[in-house]
Amino acid sequence: MDADIISGFISECFGFVCAAAGALFAVGAALNWSRLCDPAGKPRSHLLGRSGRRIFFFAAGCLLVVCGVMIEFHS
Repeated sequence: MDADIISGFISECFGFVCAAAGALFAVGAALNWSRLCDPAGKPRSHLLGRSGRRIFFFAAGCLLVVCGVMIEFHS
């Protein structure tokens, strides 16, 4: 696909893209996906650990969903 088409889609449906990314983060944290929640080998991984990363990504995902829905309904 052309980069202009992709950037046009993202700018047109920015709220939907934010909500979809947030839903992906929240589901990944809830289902304990290793790609998302595994802190091994990451810098400063000892600060949060796996459970802390799950809580952080779940909260960030929920925030993205709320912001995405607000953007879609506002415009």
